[in-house]
Amino acid sequence: MKIKILTILLVLVSWGCASQTTESKPKFFRAIFNNITIDVPVGFEEVQGQNGFLHKGSASTLMINEISNSPFSFSADHFNSENLEKDGAKLIEKQELKTSSGQDAVLYTLTLSVKSKDNTTNVDFERMVLITGNENTTVYVVANYPVIIKKLIQETMKASITSVIIN
Repeated sequence: MKIKILTILLVLVSWGCASQTTESKPKFFRAIFNNITIDVPVGFEEVQGQNGFLHKGSASTLMINEISNSPFSFSADHFNSENLEKDGAKLIEKQELKTSSGQDAVLYTLTLSVKSKDNTTNVDFERMVLITGNENTTVYVVANYPVIIKKLIQETMKASITSVIIN
């Protein structure tokens, strides 16, 4: 009798373990704007009337801009820290890289401080600006997130903006 109970228990435990999977939930969903495809982090919601997304809980944003008839090489050569440092932003790093689809890109990382609506406090943000494209189009992808959550969100945002594909 003890053997039958022990056997039944082992079978039940085995089924329980077999039903457990190591499959994780997706971290991104695919979005398409005009000729652009990008992987957007789960939790971000589309901002109506704009090519972008907002994560309400963290005040993080992801915006996508496409400039037709503007070659990437021209745009990349004329994009500089002076243009980026408007509105009090400060350039931290410039990195040349490839997008996940293999296109050349330039990634700028900046910091900026945003005042609260009542002008009593400031919140420090980090901004990543990715510029990529081809001989006909330049694409700008801008990610903003509070510095306080940088360790939690920076790599996810970088993976998102470097996933951009020109269709």
